[in-house]
Amino acid sequence: MQIGRRLLWLLVAIPLGWYVGGQGARGWQAVQSASLCSLTFVSFGEFPPDLLLDSARRVEETFGVRVRIERPIPIAEQTINYGRQQLVGERLIAQMKEGFPALAQDPSTMLVGFTAGDMYLEHKNWQFVFAGREAGRFAVISTARMDPQSFGLAKDETVLRGRLRKMVLKQVGLYFYGLPERKEKTSVLYSPILGVDDLDEVSSDLDAADRVRLPEQKPCK
Repeated sequence: MQIGRRLLWLLVAIPLGWYVGGQGARGWQAVQSASLCSLTFVSFGEFPPDLLLDSARRVEETFGVRVRIERPIPIAEQTINYGRQQLVGERLIAQMKEGFPALAQDPSTMLVGFTAGDMYLEHKNWQFVFAGREAGRFAVISTARMDPQSFGLAKDETVLRGRLRKMVLKQVGLYFYGLPERKEKTSVLYSPILGVDDLDEVSSDLDAADRVRLPEQKPCK
């Protein structure tokens, strides 16, 4: 069976591994999960290492939490829906768990996967998603529809990086820190993001209301 061109080039992995050092609702109080204290990024296939590193640095600058970048893993065939020519978000998360069983079983770790392939969720009647989340500490992000080239436009690395940074900050803010979704586009936590227009209009950072809700950093045991 033929694999679409967009998916075909994603099926190769490159070894990699390093560390990156480094009020809305009344009465609401942010409490970082008592169990989550470490954050790990994982790429699928030939996801650009520079985009992954840039995202990790942005998280470090915004939240002050250290991000571990694990080795990439190849995209498994069972994660592809050939009929739709898309990756299945839930299956990518399952593959990520299988690829890093120790981290998946560690309740103190949040795992975030990255793919350049187009993605949808089986449990949602949507054409595509930028990101999917599961069980409080697993997420996967797709850059396919963030990339101007996917729409026949000229390559624009600045636009792609900016869009990806926003989606990464949102996942970390909502899950790792338990911050609430926002209805104001002054916050990167704005929801719902229905397309690139929303993604471009929303702020690239937390706003003042988000920052006062951030819990104090705590060291991992």
